[in-house]
Amino acid sequence: ALLLVNMERVLAHFGQEVRVSAYLSDDLPSEQQEALALRVQQMPGVESVAWVSKEAALERFRASPFGRASLLDGLDENPLPASLEIVLVPERRNRDGLDALVKALEGLPGVEELGYGHEWVEGYARAVGLVRGVALALGAVLALATLLIVANTIRLSVYARRDEIEI
Repeated sequence: ALLLVNMERVLAHFGQEVRVSAYLSDDLPSEQQEALALRVQQMPGVESVAWVSKEAALERFRASPFGRASLLDGLDENPLPASLEIVLVPERRNRDGLDALVKALEGLPGVEELGYGHEWVEGYARAVGLVRGVALALGAVLALATLLIVANTIRLSVYARRDEIEI
């Protein structure tokens, strides 16, 4: 039960932080990237949009504890693309709202790729469902065992005192 509660909390936490990253084309000028960010901000269901330039992405990667900054030392140019980090309004932070936003973003010129981690979240949700099913099955087995133990204890008690009960 504790494992299940903690897994559901993690899933709810990631559900509250639903973000879509739209990676922009390198040949798109920064003015058009900013205009695209304003256009995305006007889309329904979007709470906020943050434009991340190539340079800012590189600095984030270097500062990230998960990144390997040494990997970039031998490169002559920045390989990271500019991106838009899009946060949905709370009532649209579900599968349908995410799918609607992704479909709207796929048609925009200058957007090369979208990243929103839905595969990971869906896999984790399936794992939570599996743990929930195992917990329910285990709970049912334990409840049945408890019922049988109590019933047999009462039966043995009655059997041991059958003479007293008969009187």
